[in-house]
Amino acid sequence: MKNISRRLKYRIALVAGLSGLLLFTLFYSLYFPAVNIYGEFKISVFAENRNITSEFRCEGITFFKHVQEINMLNNSLYNEKSSYKELRIYSAESREIKEEILSIVFTDRNDSVIKKIIISNRDISAGAIVISKLYEDDFINKLLAINPFNIALKNKVIFAMVILFVAIIAVVFVISFGEKFKIQKVTSSKIVFFLFLLAAFIFGLISIIHIVVIDKFFLYTGLLLQLSIFFLFLAIGIIFRRKMSRKIGNYTTLFLSSFFVIIVAELFLRIFGIGITYNEANSNYYQFLKNEKHIEKFRLWEPNIEIELSSPEFAHSRSTNSLGLSDKEPLSFKNDNHFLIIGLGDSFTEGVGAHADSTWLKFLESNLEIQDSCFEFIFINGGISGSDPVHQFVLLKDKLLNYEPDLVIVTIGYDLQDIILRGGLERLTKLEVESTFLENIKEYLYSLSFTYRLILHRVFSYNYLLQSPKVYEKNTIIAMHNIREVVHRFKEVSIENAFELIVVFYPERKEVLRGEYIAWTNLISVLKEDGFHVVDLLNYYLNNTEMNQRNVFDYYWKNDGHHNAKGYSVFGDGIYKSLLKFGILPPCDSIAKPLIQQ
Repeated sequence: MKNISRRLKYRIALVAGLSGLLLFTLFYSLYFPAVNIYGEFKISVFAENRNITSEFRCEGITFFKHVQEINMLNNSLYNEKSSYKELRIYSAESREIKEEILSIVFTDRNDSVIKKIIISNRDISAGAIVISKLYEDDFINKLLAINPFNIALKNKVIFAMVILFVAIIAVVFVISFGEKFKIQKVTSSKIVFFLFLLAAFIFGLISIIHIVVIDKFFLYTGLLLQLSIFFLFLAIGIIFRRKMSRKIGNYTTLFLSSFFVIIVAELFLRIFGIGITYNEANSNYYQFLKNEKHIEKFRLWEPNIEIELSSPEFAHSRSTNSLGLSDKEPLSFKNDNHFLIIGLGDSFTEGVGAHADSTWLKFLESNLEIQDSCFEFIFINGGISGSDPVHQFVLLKDKLLNYEPDLVIVTIGYDLQDIILRGGLERLTKLEVESTFLENIKEYLYSLSFTYRLILHRVFSYNYLLQSPKVYEKNTIIAMHNIREVVHRFKEVSIENAFELIVVFYPERKEVLRGEYIAWTNLISVLKEDGFHVVDLLNYYLNNTEMNQRNVFDYYWKNDGHHNAKGYSVFGDGIYKSLLKFGILPPCDSIAKPLIQQ
């Protein structure tokens, strides 16, 4: 018993040591290289030796993307202990913009200068000054100074620590005392075997229900499946432990210890949202790429039902019409003084994130109502969540041309990855965009294991489409060609059916923060050269509205990423002003189309 006790102590120490080593390696391989602003420092802004820091504000962006305000202290912006990936320095909106050279000075607690930046007043008035590195690389000082546990993470850290502590105590209790208890001649090993088998059954049953019955891989489905396999291995180990040689026993202990360490890592990665997908963050389950590749002519809701467009941040009810669009029933006739506008797009056109009366088409309608026009403007909202320009083109041709539009507005924003996955117009001749066996295996592993995701993203630089940088770059070029091709097909249809066409590019939230598109800049220029009416809403947002990097969350939902009502308002305003600029709105003496019947 004494020898067994000593061996168990070694095994417990091995488990604890491996767990600690993995957590340290995992945390600092992710956190350490990314965080280059840390420790105690002050920020002061000077203009011709005048301290004007009070006219500025500063935000720190933590590793976990929390935004933390840096407060003013003694006429300087002061950071005591928090650590950041980057700093964003803004000028007050009320500041006078004039030609002036500013100095942004970073000093330590002894007022020694750490960093000094010289900029013009106009540069900082145009947007945030972003600082991504404060110190030169110094491993020891950085290790001692960085503070991963910012206040915003306090509850998550405590929760994770409690779970880890309870798990370790449970394992230690079972291993250390399992041999010492007997109940009515039933050895503790049999009790432990039963408990392990029961745990494996419960966790496995829940996982199978998720995968087979509900047909969804929820955020913790993979972790539950791994726990089921882990407890099953423990139960098998109880059965064969007496028949194992010492060498096999050591290998088994090492295997189970490593498995336990991976489970701990999986828990932490899920808690902190590292590697989480958009759908998991907003709908709590993984959306398989193979589902996105499913071939369909266009996407529509079931006709004449109640639906809910929701995320953890909002929930808005809609009613679908007979076409399967979340809009009112379109008119079946058209008078001489009707001017029909059809909006085509994805969830941003459908208006996800706002009530049905606050889509950008509704705000455009409000603007046009005050127009001095002899026409009555009527609308069809052809936006459908998850659709792309190919879906929208077929929807227009097959369903909406019957209503004889006078103007069609095609919006493009979140469509690049959709086209990469599904292809362009050529996909309409296919039954399905097939995935290879290896791609399917890779995605199943990706859906179940956050550790696998970490390796795939951090080591091999794969993106969320599970494509390497080289493959993604190649597919992006093809997708851009496909989008340009379908836009030209829209133009051909507009000429054949005598309606005006506008192509609108809108920015994602991160593109507003960057101040530039990730992918659309060249395509916008090309389409303008091709003679299209193109609206660049990113340019409009940043130069013609109050939207900027400081207040972007006033216009977009913080986690979901869609516009709120205020965002859709400026979306609609931008299109309205573009209609005026392009001279598309009809004058009173124009000839309307004759009365039609559907």
